[in-house]
Amino acid sequence: MVGAAGVNAGLRPREECGALIAGIRDGRLIPRASFFQQKNVRAAIADSEPQWLLQHEDVVIFESRVLATAGPRERRG
Repeated sequence: MVGAAGVNAGLRPREECGALIAGIRDGRLIPRASFFQQKNVRAAIADSEPQWLLQHEDVVIFESRVLATAGPRERRG
């Protein structure tokens, strides 16, 4: 749905990637869940529907169709 919304807004998909939900403490990666992730998982478990707590978010990067067709010099602005 996000991809379709971007295209409908006149944007062009550029890249899809994942963003870790984590912090760094003493040089180590420490998982961190958002408040809403924890709330939703706890509610599901309480309803006897166990779920995994995801430690990433999907990221979709778009670019303007104008910039996508411009040459490297025109992009620098």
